[in-house]
Amino acid sequence: MSADGAPETRKNSRKRSNIAILFALCGTLFSLLIFIFMLKQEREASIQQFKVEMSQGVASFQQRLERELYRLESLQLGLELNQTLPTEAIQGFVTHLRSQESAVNGLIYQTAAGDAQRLPVRANSDIISAGFVTTYLARQNSHSGLHLEGLSDPSGSWLLASHNLLQGDRVILLISLQELVDQSPLSNMLNGVSLVLTQADTRLLDIAVADPAVDSSYTQPLNLAGGNWKMTLVATEERLNAGMSYTPALFLLTGLLLSVLLASYLKRIGAMVSAQKARAEGDSSEEQQAVSWHDPMTGLANRIRFDEALDVECRRAVREFSPISMMLLRIDHFQHYGDQYGVTEAQALLRRVSELLQSRAGRPGDVIARLDDHLFAFILPSTNEQVSLLAQRCCDMVREQAVPHEEKPDGEIVTLSIGVVTLQPSRELTPERIFTLAEEQMQAAIEAGGDQYKAFAEGGFEPSATYSV
Repeated sequence: MSADGAPETRKNSRKRSNIAILFALCGTLFSLLIFIFMLKQEREASIQQFKVEMSQGVASFQQRLERELYRLESLQLGLELNQTLPTEAIQGFVTHLRSQESAVNGLIYQTAAGDAQRLPVRANSDIISAGFVTTYLARQNSHSGLHLEGLSDPSGSWLLASHNLLQGDRVILLISLQELVDQSPLSNMLNGVSLVLTQADTRLLDIAVADPAVDSSYTQPLNLAGGNWKMTLVATEERLNAGMSYTPALFLLTGLLLSVLLASYLKRIGAMVSAQKARAEGDSSEEQQAVSWHDPMTGLANRIRFDEALDVECRRAVREFSPISMMLLRIDHFQHYGDQYGVTEAQALLRRVSELLQSRAGRPGDVIARLDDHLFAFILPSTNEQVSLLAQRCCDMVREQAVPHEEKPDGEIVTLSIGVVTLQPSRELTPERIFTLAEEQMQAAIEAGGDQYKAFAEGGFEPSATYSV
């Protein structure tokens, strides 16, 4: 991979990573928005459910209260129809109340002359004191029909229902509002709910709780005699939360999990794309390098590859203290061959000769290259002066092909001129020296008429005199 390609790949990788992080953040934000919306919907549904329940509870309380007031009207009717003494009739009514589940704690009967008689309905009831009753009766307007007022005393919340009899007598029922609430179905709905019962500007009953939710306030008018009856109920936050489902939280967790998983998947896909791109660039770089190191016509190493390999092998020969040989090969009178047979035939000849030479390079470390138009070279590491046998085989192999060359002055077939050099490891072993010596030997073969090789083999030297570590 090129130096410019690596930063570009890292830049693209960072960009894909940033996209994955941005996707995760967007997914998280979207999940939070949906969570808030669903939470709001759940709260509104919980408030509506609370109001529906309270509406049913208030209706049952109103029915219960009307039933208690109906008892007073029943007493009135009984007294008007009964010819016996009123006291006996009232005693009978109290006995009837005691036999039923009622919120009436006591009854007061007052004659027109001002005499008052208190009769408890509950065995343990604490009927309001006579002074209180006297004060209450003193400020009643004398009129016929049902009259209701609400008052409170230290012992609890009471409702005093009074009715004037035809003879001027008065009957008063003392009704405990707390008991009335406890006996109605509303009591089962007041867990986590505050309750305020008012009549006109008088607060008759107040049941307070901690942490009320203002947005859950529900006020229901009561259709009772006297007018302006209202009951206000407010749920606590805990009560509303209990009526909400876990759907918003589950959606939020699912959204966050999906965002993280998808972001991780995108990041992994990005990493895979980067890796594949890096491999593709690496393969492309290797292919480009292979193209830059090989001759396109013959497939042999080119001059660039040859120069690099010769420098490396010379250094290795000195380092490992081993001989190195090199051969330079030139096709005799190749210029005349091209002039006579044309460029196409000349190129075919080059490919044919290169295939023959390549067949003789049997070792993995050997390098064969095409240096110019018709000049070839062998680099033969760890090879001694016996390389001359290889040179002779190359000459014979090309001659045996008997490729026609009618314009050749000294014969009618294609031949080779070869220069061979073998050098021992020393400080004088350099790429320039071995190439120059091989070129001199090849030139000597050409001047001798071609179709032959000339060789130079450097004699062995003592390592202490020619090589130092």
